[in-house]
Amino acid sequence: MNRRIKLLVTIPLVLLIALIGVKATWAGLYQNVSVHIGNNVAQGNVSSTRRSSDPLEYIGCEVTVKKTGGQGSCIAYDTAGVRAFCKVTDASWLPVIEMINETSNIKFSWTTPQTGDPECDSLTVANGSRFLH
Repeated sequence: MNRRIKLLVTIPLVLLIALIGVKATWAGLYQNVSVHIGNNVAQGNVSSTRRSSDPLEYIGCEVTVKKTGGQGSCIAYDTAGVRAFCKVTDASWLPVIEMINETSNIKFSWTTPQTGDPECDSLTVANGSRFLH
């Protein structure tokens, strides 16, 4: 009988704890950097952008490698739907693009030629726990 009482008390207590749940706690510096586009510069945090409630917000870069060589591009959309884009033709930039991950803050700038796609002038990728949400 004593064991039955213990079970009757223990089971509801365990269920109550499970229903309440244990919240994950985050510590340390966190920088929530939404996508910002202006004056031929775009910047944003991959993690913040991914978790944004705004369906338009996006930032990222990609690499395409072919037999003839590699190229890349960076693209961003802010919450107003403004688009920023530039292409990368310098192969020395490709390893920087490949460094991008969920802890990255990306900043790129570009020049728009009279003809053709905008060309990236600079690309900064900062990785760190402060950018991970």
